[in-house]
Amino acid sequence: MPKRNIIWILAIIAAAVVVIWTTQHRSMPTPPAAAPVELRTVYHVRQLIKDRYAGDIDDRAVQQGAVRGMIESLDAASSYVSPDRMVGFRDHMRGLIRGFGLKLEHVDDGILVVAPLFGSPAHYAGILPGDRIVAVDGQPTAEMSFDSVYAKLNDPTRQSAELSVVRAYRPLKPIRLQRREFPIETVTGLSRDADDQWIYLIDEGSGIAYVRISEFVSETAQELQQAFRRLPETRAVVLDLRDNPGGLLPAAVAVTDLLLSEGPVVTVFSPNEGPKAYLARREGTTYPTMPVVVLINGQTASAAEIVAGALAANGRAVLIGELTLGKTSIQSMYPLPDGMGQVNITTARYVVGAVDPTEPPPGDAVGGAPGVQPHVVVPVAPELHRRLSRLRFVSALGPRILAAHLNGAAVSAPGAAPEPDLAEQISMDPQLSRAVRLLAEPGAVERILRQAAADSDPAVRGDE
Repeated sequence: MPKRNIIWILAIIAAAVVVIWTTQHRSMPTPPAAAPVELRTVYHVRQLIKDRYAGDIDDRAVQQGAVRGMIESLDAASSYVSPDRMVGFRDHMRGLIRGFGLKLEHVDDGILVVAPLFGSPAHYAGILPGDRIVAVDGQPTAEMSFDSVYAKLNDPTRQSAELSVVRAYRPLKPIRLQRREFPIETVTGLSRDADDQWIYLIDEGSGIAYVRISEFVSETAQELQQAFRRLPETRAVVLDLRDNPGGLLPAAVAVTDLLLSEGPVVTVFSPNEGPKAYLARREGTTYPTMPVVVLINGQTASAAEIVAGALAANGRAVLIGELTLGKTSIQSMYPLPDGMGQVNITTARYVVGAVDPTEPPPGDAVGGAPGVQPHVVVPVAPELHRRLSRLRFVSALGPRILAAHLNGAAVSAPGAAPEPDLAEQISMDPQLSRAVRLLAEPGAVERILRQAAADSDPAVRGDE
């Protein structure tokens, strides 16, 4: 083809492109004059999709995507909850779970069951820690990513699932689970007894109790009170807040109030409402003077940091473990109209203990603040941390399953349940064992708290 013809063809193509672009530009929809300036681009894109998109349009999906994008652009703590997950989210805040109740982990040879949650469909179906899930509804998990398996089993619209399970290298009959609601245990002990009751007293000689709070929901303070009622002979308490992601602010304040007779708990700073201080009240305090040690780590966050920080700031508890996450933001939940779900938006920040209400709180929404420092630093290696996390889930299933897990053996046949070896569980955990030794030593907690108070007193330090 002659070069002159090629040039003409390219010129025609270029002209066509310019004409098409120009035509589209001139016919673009314009937002109404009343639209706020910051929403004109959003309106423009919405109209562009409606006028020019070549496929079918799901208006609700487009709106949800737009809302999700706006909210998630704010910070890592703000979120959009879709309508199909909204009920489950709110139930969770009330201490209920809807689902199958499986704690899973991705390992080299497939999908490992860390443990079924106590009282869940998976628990009652007989699924055990260490089981391998090799198929879900006939689809091999080897052909699926872990995220796909997790999403499939946590889909709120899914009412049942058939699992193909391998136990000790032997396939079991297919197990069908029916999705249902079951309660969350946010307050637990170290192990269960043969009657499935939590064991809180872990050192009878010293009267030391162990109580773990996994998260803060509306019923957590009441659960803690019920646990305390079973401990009339307790002389000291280990409060485990490790790996606690937080939860409801009122629940955190109520738990702190059970252990603190008076003093500032937290001050919340809101740009719309100004500072608001929450104080402990003398009435209702369960153990106002009993020595307390709180366990914390890098996954202790938000409401859990409020409890740990307030108890430490008021000289009420010694903190053992590692620096906490440093999440100083508070999110508020707002339902959307037309059944479009809800948004959780960062609306305030907090500072624990006594603060100057005129000073704004430091830090970003997640991890921007310095976190809560322990009085006694006891690090835990990542692999040991994973092992201890698994052990906590397994211990909830009863002494027989726990004993088998600790011994690396199959679950024993029905019969008398073995007594849990509390000493072994404590010795495996360097932070817990350090707390027990500290509480068993007369005056040790008080000595650390006196030193911490002296270190924070400007007059003692010689500050001007």
